[in-house]
Amino acid sequence: GVAYTTIGRLTEALEYLSRAAVVAPNYAEVYNNLGWLFWDHGDLAQALRMYERCIELSPSSKNPSQNRLLALNYLHDVSPERVCLAHTAWAERFCHEAGLPFTDWLFGPRV
Repeated sequence: GVAYTTIGRLTEALEYLSRAAVVAPNYAEVYNNLGWLFWDHGDLAQALRMYERCIELSPSSKNPSQNRLLALNYLHDVSPERVCLAHTAWAERFCHEAGLPFTDWLFGPRV
């Protein structure tokens, strides 16, 4: 499915990725791949749902979390508050990988 997505054959990509989701419904990466497919097709709302399903199955996976942020930034019916909260939650979850505590580099130490 990913190969078909890459070359723009979205119908075939959807067919194979959908089959993968049926065969292995708990395989998180298939939902991230479906998210990219829907993104490429212009269906950002469905892409967001796929990214969120992937995150539900694999909460520590950084790529779908970043993809979710991207989708939230482009969807017109998402409030700025929701976008900000999503970015803050992402930073709190993944900033430690950069070597700095989230609170120190953004807001200063919490008291």
